[in-house]
Amino acid sequence: MSTGRPRGRAWRMPDLGRTPWTARLGLGLGGTFPAVLLTGSVVHEKVPWQQTAIHAGDWLITLLVVSLVVGGRDRRRHLTG
Repeated sequence: MSTGRPRGRAWRMPDLGRTPWTARLGLGLGGTFPAVLLTGSVVHEKVPWQQTAIHAGDWLITLLVVSLVVGGRDRRRHLTG
C-alpha cells in the first residue's frame, strides 16, 4: 500500500557535506550577495539601517516564495510526467 509520499532521505534536510560544490557555492553566493549590497547601501549611500532591515526581510521572503513556486512547479511536473 503506497501513500504517494517518498520515503527515506527525501524528507530530510540535505547533508551539506555531501552536496556538490556548485550547490554550496550557490547557497553561499545567495546569502552573501544581498548582504554585500545592503551593507554597501548603508555605509556608502547613508541609507538608514532600519530601511535596510526592511528591505532585507523583503528580499528573503521574495527568494523563499520564488523558490517554493519554482520547486513546486518542478515537483508537479515530475510527479505527473
